[in-house]
Amino acid sequence: MEKNELLPDGWVETNLENICSINSGQSPPSSTYNSIKDGLPFFQGNADFGELYPNTRIWCSSPKKTAEKNDLLLSVRAPVGETNISKEKCCIGRGLAAIRPLNENMEIKFFIHFFRFVKNDLDSIGTGTTFKAISGKQIRDLKITLPPLNEQKRIIEKIEEVFSIIDNLKIALSKLSIQLKHFRQSILQYAFEGQLTKEWRIKNPNIHGNSRWNLNLEPIIDSSLPEIPNNWCWRKLEQISNGVVVAFVGPTTKHYVDESKGVMFLRSQNVRKGKMNFNGLKYVEHSFHEKQKKSQIKPNNLLIVRVGANRGDSCIVPNCITIANAGNIIIAKVFEDMSPLLNYFFQTDFCQKQLLGMTTGSAQGVINTTSVSHTLIPIVPIEEQNELIKKLEDGFSLVSNTENLITSMNSRLERLQSITLKQAFEGKLVPQDPNDEPASELLKRIKNQ
Repeated sequence: MEKNELLPDGWVETNLENICSINSGQSPPSSTYNSIKDGLPFFQGNADFGELYPNTRIWCSSPKKTAEKNDLLLSVRAPVGETNISKEKCCIGRGLAAIRPLNENMEIKFFIHFFRFVKNDLDSIGTGTTFKAISGKQIRDLKITLPPLNEQKRIIEKIEEVFSIIDNLKIALSKLSIQLKHFRQSILQYAFEGQLTKEWRIKNPNIHGNSRWNLNLEPIIDSSLPEIPNNWCWRKLEQISNGVVVAFVGPTTKHYVDESKGVMFLRSQNVRKGKMNFNGLKYVEHSFHEKQKKSQIKPNNLLIVRVGANRGDSCIVPNCITIANAGNIIIAKVFEDMSPLLNYFFQTDFCQKQLLGMTTGSAQGVINTTSVSHTLIPIVPIEEQNELIKKLEDGFSLVSNTENLITSMNSRLERLQSITLKQAFEGKLVPQDPNDEPASELLKRIKNQ
């Protein structure tokens, strides 16, 4: 037991092993695992954790190490420091440790908050090349600032009061984020129904989209298509581009080189809805780039993800990319003046349903390139398109600014949680009561029991 001069009167600093039993887990033989509920629920590590209680997936008929009901379960292997509470007696594997207060009047919630407070510290002392882990000794030697028992209860109440407010604010922000996604889709829907430029058409009644590029093609008439203004028309993607192709498909790792020696190589993860993602960029040999001419991309090309979780995502190649190649994505070499419009149109629910409806093949699904070339696009007079793009940019800017504000607010709430825990374990969150029994007396009782 140590007296920390920075702590309030009645507090002490001690090692965790002095106030808690600490039981490191041990994985039993895999032959004892089962799914027929024979034995005890078996939790191996953080992968079994829920929001507060672990989720039972398997059972163990011959446990090596166990935790009791209401024990704190601490993840001791990456990610280090996560916690849950055991809702029943269970078997614990080597990825967990079970922690139980040595005094029945000490609430497990106090230690849940303590481990949230020291989570980053635990992670920093973890060792291991593949996965970080902390040892039983490191847990036993962990320093904890211990307030009087009554103050512990007041701290728990105050933390839960503050965290409840924070959680409600986070829920409200989450709902607002969802509403913004709907609002973004509403903007797109109104835009491509012609509602955003209705006044422009009243002032400019004699300009028709069918006159662009002197296509003079027969109109596409389909009662299942969304209604568009009379001066707009539907066209297939292949009719407003110089080709729709799939970029190189095949192994590319052997062609990767350093950025200084190669050509930018875009993959599915670099294409997101309406924008490029430059994280994780790869570069390929110049010889590979020259050989794969079909995969060479240029500014204003439309890129569409054809396979994977984000298939259907698309964006326009920005002007800053003057030379690049691509792999396993669809490239539409659209007419340059259509690029701004398509960057928005391909984010609409209508266009996404077209694209995802073209999925064929494996369970993961692949968007058919030929079918993509038949994607139906509303053609807007160029003068009206310019007006439409301006309104879309204004609307999307409002949404983006609000989303950034939400992100900032969430970061502030996270910081407030951290500050609350820091104040709690420094003795600054709730007032001290001189009538409280000092924590040193609690330690004496634990030692003598």
